[in-house]
Amino acid sequence: MTRNRPSLYVIAAAALISAPLFAGGGAEESAPAESAPGAAAEDPGAFPRTIEHKFGAVTIPEQPKRVVSVGYKDHDTLLALGVIPLGVRDWYGDQPYATWPWAQDELGDGTPEIIGAGELDMEAIVALNPDLIVGISSGMSAKEYGLLSRIAPTLAQSDEYNDYGTPWDEETLFIGRALGLDDKAETVVSNLKDRMRRIKADNPAFAGADAAVAFLFQNNRGAYASQDSRSHILSQLGFKIPERYDEISGDSFYFSISDELLELLDTDVIVWVTAIDEGIKEIKEMPLRDTMRAYREGREIFLDSLASAALSFASPLSLSYALDIIVPGLIAAVDGDPTTEIPENLR
Repeated sequence: MTRNRPSLYVIAAAALISAPLFAGGGAEESAPAESAPGAAAEDPGAFPRTIEHKFGAVTIPEQPKRVVSVGYKDHDTLLALGVIPLGVRDWYGDQPYATWPWAQDELGDGTPEIIGAGELDMEAIVALNPDLIVGISSGMSAKEYGLLSRIAPTLAQSDEYNDYGTPWDEETLFIGRALGLDDKAETVVSNLKDRMRRIKADNPAFAGADAAVAFLFQNNRGAYASQDSRSHILSQLGFKIPERYDEISGDSFYFSISDELLELLDTDVIVWVTAIDEGIKEIKEMPLRDTMRAYREGREIFLDSLASAALSFASPLSLSYALDIIVPGLIAAVDGDPTTEIPENLR
């Protein structure tokens, strides 16, 4: 698998395998507004602090004020914690300052420097003079980490997950730890987890039902493994991602299949994601889709490009938006009754 995150369909990173973050523009400082993985035992707010990660450990001498985000979606988490980065890495979608609608209020008047979507622009990062670089969702290589850590203390993901597989809650706590915003991060995580627990409790039919977050793009179709952030969200709501998905995916976070193996996606609920709205039509016209039980029993929901992005960003801000949209669809789909009407925006 290529190390670079695909620029358009990283939502379904498999799709481009042909292989699935803020204020430049004059801003001078980033504004700060369960235990994190790799957390040391220092008191909350105390610096210096050392945090272990995939490539060893990073020591942060004092509370960061100039933060650059090189992860494809880490800026969403920073904004949820009240921090506007000096620079961000664009993912896809042609959004202003790489910031989607659910995070625009938190961005406010921030004007982050865009530091690329493909290879990291090291010169641009140096020019921003950061005192912390955040790259949990960057998929950075050891070589890239070495270069970044020469610029500033760099927070890579922990070694507990595949690249791009750190769950939203652990990522939030991890980043909060690096920023000295432990309490804020714990509050953000707790509030969203409480909401998800209520959704799970109110919908016992979710418990143990098999679910797939699936994609189709340019004749490439498949689904995400359990470590992927999208799948992780469904797991937190009570659904079960089939174990065979992890076996097929190996060290990756997704797998691709041929039309003949479409049955691998035939679960109790299928959540289809797409990078562009026209992709929904492509999914519905997929050969052999009408042979699936999920099709016959109305167990599919289709996310448009905005809802797909919200689920894929899997940040506290985007998930608050995504849950409003997908939960009614999941309720209608999981019962397996074709007469139960899926919400119009999801069918």
